[in-house]
Amino acid sequence: MERMKTHSKDEQRKEPSDAEFEAALYAVLRDEGYLFPRSAEDVASLKASLDMNGVPTPDTEKFRQLLRQTAEKVVGFPTTAKFSSREVEAGLEKLAMAARNGGEITPEIRRRMDADRARATEQIKKSDGTH
Repeated sequence: MERMKTHSKDEQRKEPSDAEFEAALYAVLRDEGYLFPRSAEDVASLKASLDMNGVPTPDTEKFRQLLRQTAEKVVGFPTTAKFSSREVEAGLEKLAMAARNGGEITPEIRRRMDADRARATEQIKKSDGTH
């Protein structure tokens, strides 16, 4: 069995004071970029440590030209498949059935659903001013 080494009190590591600990913690957090500079000295130190030559700047003139392009130069999106309203309604009905665990809707519930849909559609038309 190997013996554990013991250290004398002289060899034991000295615990840092609260002020030393806070200063070290602040320095590490600052160096890692987790703290904002608190003083002019911090700002100067940050500026000195940053290489601003590698930071790209936006080409504003190129952006202005892009905004001025005519409609012929603008690339359109590829067309997507069009669905008929019957296909969409059939898909929605299947989703609704799945939500009901395949159960059927009673005529009374169907009438109330249709009335709610008509009322919602009417409210949308009124709020859009298209009525």
